[in-house]
Amino acid sequence: MARAREKERGREKESGRGKGRGMGKRKERGMGKGKVRKMGKGKVRKMGKGKVRKMGKGKERAMGRERAAGREREGRERAGGRPMGGGKAKESEPQLDSATLSYCSELDKALKQQFDTEEEKLLFTSNVLMEIRGKEAKLCTDPKASVFLENLLKECDGSALRSILSAIVPHQAQLGYHRCGAHVLQTALLQVARLQGSLQEQKEEEEGEGGGSSESLESLVLKLSRGVRASFLEYAEDVHGSFVLRTLLQVLGGAVPSVAGGEQGPSKKSARGLDPRGEVVEFEVPEDFLDELRSFAELLEEKENLQVFLASNIASLVFQVGIQVLSRRLPAAARHLCSTVLESWGASEQTGKRRSLLVFLKDKTGSRLLEQVIVASDQELFGRLCDTQLEGRLLELALHPIANYTLQRALASAPTPPLFSKLFHEILLDLEVVVAKGHLGVVVELAAGCVRHREGQDKLLGKLYQIFHCDKPTSRRTSCLSLFVSLQTYEVFHSVAADGASTDLQPSDQPLLRSVNYHGSLLVQNLLRFDRPDELVGSFVDTPAEDLLTLACDPAGKYVFDALFRSSLVPGKRKKAVARKFQPVKWTPCRMTTLAVTLPGISHCPTSGTAGKTGRRFSRLTAKSGKCLLRC
Repeated sequence: MARAREKERGREKESGRGKGRGMGKRKERGMGKGKVRKMGKGKVRKMGKGKVRKMGKGKERAMGRERAAGREREGRERAGGRPMGGGKAKESEPQLDSATLSYCSELDKALKQQFDTEEEKLLFTSNVLMEIRGKEAKLCTDPKASVFLENLLKECDGSALRSILSAIVPHQAQLGYHRCGAHVLQTALLQVARLQGSLQEQKEEEEGEGGGSSESLESLVLKLSRGVRASFLEYAEDVHGSFVLRTLLQVLGGAVPSVAGGEQGPSKKSARGLDPRGEVVEFEVPEDFLDELRSFAELLEEKENLQVFLASNIASLVFQVGIQVLSRRLPAAARHLCSTVLESWGASEQTGKRRSLLVFLKDKTGSRLLEQVIVASDQELFGRLCDTQLEGRLLELALHPIANYTLQRALASAPTPPLFSKLFHEILLDLEVVVAKGHLGVVVELAAGCVRHREGQDKLLGKLYQIFHCDKPTSRRTSCLSLFVSLQTYEVFHSVAADGASTDLQPSDQPLLRSVNYHGSLLVQNLLRFDRPDELVGSFVDTPAEDLLTLACDPAGKYVFDALFRSSLVPGKRKKAVARKFQPVKWTPCRMTTLAVTLPGISHCPTSGTAGKTGRRFSRLTAKSGKCLLRC
């Protein structure tokens, strides 16, 4: 019987009917290797290796053509780098043997050790360069070896950097789009800020030696820049090439982020751009670098490229970094670029400039670009932007989930008090609606602008009293500190019914503050910098000690005390009155240890004047709290 069954199975396999269990005369379902489903006569669906679907006679869809086209594209990539049509170059597989990789690992460990003298480090670097000569491009494309090469670049001198660049610049068409090679190029470019003196010194040495065949560091950077500029849009739209292009713009402009210029090398945050509120390392660059930067500025102004910047999130970062660098090094070019952008985007629709630009303000990518345009605009361009685009639309922008960030940047970048006052008064009318919407960054920037321009401080403070229902009676203002930091109205904070809104509550020592809002903390810090913060400082003294402890132990609230003790407008007696609330005799050891452990911000108080004395007094109080912890 067994032999008969085997013969029967053999016949079924030959006839093509034996792949799986049967499901009737006309419905068979195969769950084997070929994954064939037969649903009646003439209806065969095969989802196997060939990906062929046959739905009746004469109807067959094959994926063979796509596989042939893929093999053709792969052949073009292997033959000449990037394929036709601006696609991304295929990343070549690492071609290093295990012996070379282990050797690079040993060198990386030796490089991380401290050298006794600078001569030892230079000798080690020169010996390593001799060993890896001719393999630099392969090292750049290997995930492990590329990390070693980056660490080597951070320790090398001008001569070693020139040697490595001369080996990898000819391969920039492949390395610039590679996930590992792009990092090596970026690290090499950032070393120009560290070795800025080698740009001219190396050139002078070569001229003194009679003009050797090796190129100077300046010429190598320019050669790399011209290659990137020839494929500008391809680099801008590529995930890895965008990093190289942004770093190149920063180096040509002589302004790189401080983190990127240090020993730690490039980081994701530093590669995004130059933070206006962060530290930037500026260095002198040759005139040829500035000429090359002007050439990139012309590419940024082209209308076709502007459309790409609007459509691509990756390419938009290139525009943002470019306009930041131009505003620092070439202000005239930055102003011309900003004017071109506003005219180009404003005239893109026939319905009018105003409506067209509002569309970009409400777009994620377009709003980011316009933020940089606003920051780089001078007084004339900013005024024209307010008159033609922003005036009468500020409430609409403040309530939009994306456009409100651009409005915050406009408030922070207003160049003169009259321009800020124009924005301030229009927003102030409907400020309560903005607070109810939850876009508190607009309120914080309004307060910061009032401090910076000394405009509308009393009006903003009075409006905040109305919004938080502590305007009348005036005795309610003793709770304004807790209301502002928690962003709660008087009735909600004190659990008062709506019909009892006119009643007045006496100050209580019972704790009411449960949490601290981040934007509320920022708002109070700006209000403490007003010319007359008397009522707010009085609220510190009248606030229960338990609520002050909650505020001091909060990660965001502790900076409120830092702003209080730093302020030169707060009388010294008021500062001492606040400090007395934290005396250890009024606290249990557990509460004071909590204050001592979670209040590091007070240590940054000034060390001179009345504020310094009060700050030191506060530090002594927290130090005594630490002793309580030891006793416990």
